[in-house]
Amino acid sequence: MLSIIIPLYNKEKYIIRCLNSIIEACDNYIEIIVVNDGSTDQSMTILSNYHHKDKITVINKENGGVSSARNAGIHAAQGEWIMFMDADDSFIKGWAYKLEEYIKIYSSCNVLIANYTTIDENGCEIKNMNYKRDRIIFNPLKEIWYRRLYSRPGNTIIKRNIFSIIGYYDESLSYNEDLEFSIRLLSYYKAVVLPLRIMSYFKTNDSASSFIHPIEKDFVCKINNISKGSIWRNLLLYELFLFHKKRCHNSSFVEYHVSIWFVFCYYLNKIYRKIKKGIF
Repeated sequence: MLSIIIPLYNKEKYIIRCLNSIIEACDNYIEIIVVNDGSTDQSMTILSNYHHKDKITVINKENGGVSSARNAGIHAAQGEWIMFMDADDSFIKGWAYKLEEYIKIYSSCNVLIANYTTIDENGCEIKNMNYKRDRIIFNPLKEIWYRRLYSRPGNTIIKRNIFSIIGYYDESLSYNEDLEFSIRLLSYYKAVVLPLRIMSYFKTNDSASSFIHPIEKDFVCKINNISKGSIWRNLLLYELFLFHKKRCHNSSFVEYHVSIWFVFCYYLNKIYRKIKKGIF
């Protein structure tokens, strides 16, 4: 069984679109769990009147952030496989049957990552991942660094027993928490990429990236304590640090101490990445 966990906090405009994209393809192998994280809008009223509410398990909890909502869903899930979906995104028609086939083929693997599409504020489609064939990626963090792989809620399917091994979402984080989890996950496990475009990620004014978050809730505030690991992991963390530094000029909360040789390595790899992408 596949358990789909949807954290819900004030997404009254989008939750039905999200649920319909699952229900229309739903069969007995899919479990839908909506975790209401203390919504204060009409989200719960809309859910209570939803004509397919009998196919959904709803968990109500006090507001604790998206990480705690995902963790609550994990603890309630019955499926062997788990995936997360943001309430303002949706699956692409025909996704479920094809994904079920890949789950059977790769039942011995732990992480599957499918293609997805981004829809911008103007409704234009941006294709972010476009793998043409399924294959095993033995160094996922390297692929993420070179912008050839993206792991996000909605396109990543994970064996449920993995959480008891690597841990759950960090509940102290509410921004870049999915990046923190992806880096932690893919530091230990290879991934199977699937030539299946599974979902649409909608960039809207209501998206989490559109809001200013307290720095102490951002993953970037913890990277000064994460200095070990592969070179690809450290390059990704340092890039996040530089992005934050550029965005928040007056912030002295975050410090990231690296050697001059690492900085040289970072910029050398960044130049090489641009060459590989054909920018130069």
